[in-house]
Amino acid sequence: MTAHRLSFAVVAAVALLLSEPLAHAQINEPADNDLRGRLGVGLSADLARGLELSVNQEFRMDNNFTSYDRFVTSAALTYKPLQYFKIGAGYTLFSINDGINETSGERVWLFKHRVSLDLSGLYKVGEWHFSLRERFQTTIRTDDFNHYQEPVADLILRTRARVSYKSRRVPLEPHISVEPYVRLNAVDPSSLATSELEAGTMRTKYSKAGLSRVRSILGLTWDINSRNSFDFYFMGDAWFETKIDAKKNGVIKTVMVKDGDDYVSRQAIYYRHGFNSILGVSYNYSF
Repeated sequence: MTAHRLSFAVVAAVALLLSEPLAHAQINEPADNDLRGRLGVGLSADLARGLELSVNQEFRMDNNFTSYDRFVTSAALTYKPLQYFKIGAGYTLFSINDGINETSGERVWLFKHRVSLDLSGLYKVGEWHFSLRERFQTTIRTDDFNHYQEPVADLILRTRARVSYKSRRVPLEPHISVEPYVRLNAVDPSSLATSELEAGTMRTKYSKAGLSRVRSILGLTWDINSRNSFDFYFMGDAWFETKIDAKKNGVIKTVMVKDGDDYVSRQAIYYRHGFNSILGVSYNYSF
């Protein structure tokens, strides 16, 4: 068993333990595994004592490096009032490649806006650096979609634990981190209609919470000098999601699925999971 499959198996077991009783009625879909890439460039500047502004541009590839997925533009402001504590706020614009329009032949771009708030605890022992970051984020969609299947803005809580070793003798800093994502406002399937008679009588609730992703990073930061640095990393991205296929009137569709030797009718609620391997490199210049 390869390392990434073992990692996925462990995380999947945790997800099953955290899942709700509804899971037995969901339709399992096969894992979607992909090799992806990220190239980034960033600028950072100290505005005042403990106050830093950073901007970043990232280019992402997917489908085993055969296509480009999105451009990610972000800006963040962080403040470190104490040696062991830091707060931050950020904004991110996602420009997502959605393929070619079959009618016009033009490329279609989707856009999402994300706002985040960070609270970080920092601790240092010799040359070892430890940090725990809590990030609350909301990502707002701008495209046309069925609000019975997902909300306009998702709410995510991300908890990242990170350890790094920064030697005073060499300009290399290896680091490792793990970051589970907990989605707080997915659609509750029990709040949707199950028949045409119930259409329009149910009120959609965005109250289903659960583990949606776990990311692990193994990386190496190279400080060329006091202003220039590179970060090389490998990211293991295990993701889990429940997708609901509902009609425009809010009725969950029914589909025929194989159960043993027979086909049975079930609500179109799909449990999807996958593991993405991501290779990335980023450059940062500090003013």
